[in-house]
Amino acid sequence: MDGVETLISDKDIMAGTAWRSELLDMMKEAEFCIVCLERQSLRSPWIAFEVGFVANSLAESSICPYLIGLSPRNIERHPLSKYQAKQADKEGTWDLILALERKQHGPNALREQRLRERFELYWEHQLTKEFAGLLTGGAEAEQPTSPAPQKRVEPEQPSPPTEPGPQRLIVPPTEPEAEPKPAPPFRLSLFNTSFYPRKGHVTHDWQSIFDATGIPPEEVVVRDERGHELPAQVDYFEHSDPTQAALVFSLLNEIIPVPEDYSAPSSYVTIERGVPRQWPNQPQLKIEEPGGRARRVRLSNDRLEILLELKPKPWDDKDKEWYAGAATTVLLDGKEILDAFNWLDMPDIEKRCMQLDRLQLLYPNGDEIWHEHFDLIRNWYQLISTSSGPVRSIVTIASQLFNYNYTGLPNQREQWSKCRLYRVISLYKGANYITEELKVYGTHGVGLISSGVVPLDFNTRYFSYMDMGLDPSINMYQKWFTISTAWAPYQGYGFATSADLPEMKVENPDPKFKSGDKNEHKTFLWKLRRRKEEATCLHLFTRDTPKELESEVRRAWHEVIDRPLAAKIKL
Repeated sequence: MDGVETLISDKDIMAGTAWRSELLDMMKEAEFCIVCLERQSLRSPWIAFEVGFVANSLAESSICPYLIGLSPRNIERHPLSKYQAKQADKEGTWDLILALERKQHGPNALREQRLRERFELYWEHQLTKEFAGLLTGGAEAEQPTSPAPQKRVEPEQPSPPTEPGPQRLIVPPTEPEAEPKPAPPFRLSLFNTSFYPRKGHVTHDWQSIFDATGIPPEEVVVRDERGHELPAQVDYFEHSDPTQAALVFSLLNEIIPVPEDYSAPSSYVTIERGVPRQWPNQPQLKIEEPGGRARRVRLSNDRLEILLELKPKPWDDKDKEWYAGAATTVLLDGKEILDAFNWLDMPDIEKRCMQLDRLQLLYPNGDEIWHEHFDLIRNWYQLISTSSGPVRSIVTIASQLFNYNYTGLPNQREQWSKCRLYRVISLYKGANYITEELKVYGTHGVGLISSGVVPLDFNTRYFSYMDMGLDPSINMYQKWFTISTAWAPYQGYGFATSADLPEMKVENPDPKFKSGDKNEHKTFLWKLRRRKEEATCLHLFTRDTPKELESEVRRAWHEVIDRPLAAKIKL
């Protein structure tokens, strides 16, 4: 094909280079990705890892798994099953070439006819033989080798004895071969550093478990010390990047408290390969894509449902463009909680919560100077990855790329930086709260020299618009706060974080906001003080009294953020 430049990931990255950064730079200009899959590479985590890089910049229609000696059924449970695959036969190969042609030049009957004639010639005289060699090699590698036939050896005739008398044949005794010992079970030790017995959710990085066991993520079975299976799933935070994945499971029984130094475990779980149980009432996740682009994500369980907006104008209204990254609907037990005093069944179109309106970065050179803030309230979010299972539904979104230049020490050249805010949002089964992890990743450098992708320190600020009455009850603490109505019917919102909360303001940061002073009691603004690399946050919704809400948020902060259940590989 004329005019098609190719990059092969295992050949075109120079030795000694930072392959992750180089692959990212190359992928920025890529328009089409062909993922060659055969039986030996089907379970390779690096296949999905590289595709994760590509998928950040390409549409799903521009990624095509190419199946060599495989059929689409072989990848039904593979992360690449979401893409339209083609088989390495004549028709599948032609479909792939035609897709490349139309991607490059658009539909053109005359060009496509000439390309088909060219393809027929190559397929008949060259490609058929090459594919036959690939398929034969793969098949031979799969088939067990049968023992080679042995020649029959006729026994030699014994020579006549030199001396008369019987001869004794002495056979030394042989010891029976020892049977191979079964591999020890793979275990994780569990630690509960609270002061009371408790159960809950446990998270452990997936890469170390996969390296030790080789278990595919869709075949992971987790059992407690009694042998009972537990709800479990593997979540990928950046598509199918195995280094950015976690195993999460739920304990169904309480485990005892232990010292904070992890000197003794509370319990353990065993990880094995098998067919996971299908658990009822799993959390749900739905992506809404009007016009072919993800605009909102709906997360729900049997108690809570939220609608997360990814674009500033969900209704394409030019006068209302301040919804990016906000939850515009929060239903608790089927009833809206952001607009509690809506007596006429006419929802307030401004209502929203969980919105980050501002991001502020520390200069990467280490100076105690904060860069001018970036405005997030009208910033598109990109959908990075989603995952849903028996434990939780989780979505990763990222802001648009921010670019800025800065000057470090005197007489130093101007430096540049590019960064994005990442938000990992989770809804657990049966929970009335949302958890959120905030991270900022970026590159910085001088001229053409780049540092590679690194985490950055940041400040950020939350904004919510919700009706908790004309005189809401607000209780502020260093790590958490509550906002609620002071009378029945009670409505309450609680926020907890690993960062510090210096203050809360009752104001709206958006100069285009036109609702007037009469709605000031609905606006809440709070800042997260400087956080090293990441911050964990929790948003809780309830209809309990203010005192019960305080107790519930304090306990959620303690168990989810301050002292979560921990797991370590048992040696």
